[in-house]
Amino acid sequence: MDIPDPVHGPQPTIKEEPRHPDIKPDKTKASNAGHISQPIAQEDFELGRLNPESYSLDHISKALVANIERVTTVHERCYSARQKRALQQFRSHGTWNIAEAHNIEDITRWFAIFNDAFFGGLLTGDANAYCSMTRSGSRRDPRYPISKPYCTLTFRRTRHYVDDNYAAIKSYQECLLHEMSHAIFDIYECGCTKCYACIGNEAAFGHGAYWQAVAQALEEACRHRYWEVFGLCLTLNRSMCLVDDVQSGCPLPNDIVLRSVGLDIVHLLENIKCLRGNAHSAFLARHRKKKRIPSKSSVCLLPNWTVDSWERNFSYNPGRWDSTCHSDDQAVLDEYAFDSWMRINSRPAHKKLLSER
Repeated sequence: MDIPDPVHGPQPTIKEEPRHPDIKPDKTKASNAGHISQPIAQEDFELGRLNPESYSLDHISKALVANIERVTTVHERCYSARQKRALQQFRSHGTWNIAEAHNIEDITRWFAIFNDAFFGGLLTGDANAYCSMTRSGSRRDPRYPISKPYCTLTFRRTRHYVDDNYAAIKSYQECLLHEMSHAIFDIYECGCTKCYACIGNEAAFGHGAYWQAVAQALEEACRHRYWEVFGLCLTLNRSMCLVDDVQSGCPLPNDIVLRSVGLDIVHLLENIKCLRGNAHSAFLARHRKKKRIPSKSSVCLLPNWTVDSWERNFSYNPGRWDSTCHSDDQAVLDEYAFDSWMRINSRPAHKKLLSER
């Protein structure tokens, strides 16, 4: 409805802009929201100015994208103090031990560079990369509840690049940046029951539209002339991560949302079809190897089940584990297959490299 104005005449009705990235507000969920968080100003996107577990995915994504895009859209003299420091660290100490690519010291140093360059230093002291989240109020001992949320980023040593240390280094850097982008959401998104119910699948699977917008900005920043690593552009494997989420039960965003974050729905659907076809072929091949097919009444259904939300979220397949293994004995990583553990902690007193399994 147009509103009449005595001076300027009828004024057009102002329509609400869709949320970032091109996602329209869900009015059915808004009424159940615990609260409406305030947008994050660019000058507040800094360590010590944000409260953990206090912001919506929308506001975190917008603030992150704005901070990352500063690297590619303005001259370095307009960078924040932390970004200038990260650039200086990159130019003077942005190296990696090529003789021993699998070392925790270089991963920790690059964690600090990425943290200052892209994340405003907000992961300092909070991220100890498989990314596991511990929220405030959770406890192992009821006498000692955890007062501050934190994320643990855990790596496993890769053996896929035994003769190619450059590829191994690139793989570690990509995995590190990927898991740091998850950690920033985990630490600063509101974790109350109502807000958690509103974000739904975005929180359960982690590779939805909000994360995709941040990952796209990170990939573009890594193609910038200041941030190219060994002449190779880092990629966060965005497309296949979303395909794996859809295969695990996450709904596929519509074409408008996908195009806003640089993804092609046709390509995604082809990958989903291929993944499901491969899974079905592997299933048939596994059963053809059996010399004798047991009767239906004696078939164990456990390998075809997922028994809790943790297993569904991480695509856990009980068939991968024999009776001597437990799911806690091995990591189910985000998209990266490594062969032994490495864990980083931004506090030097706790840095350690776990032995190979």
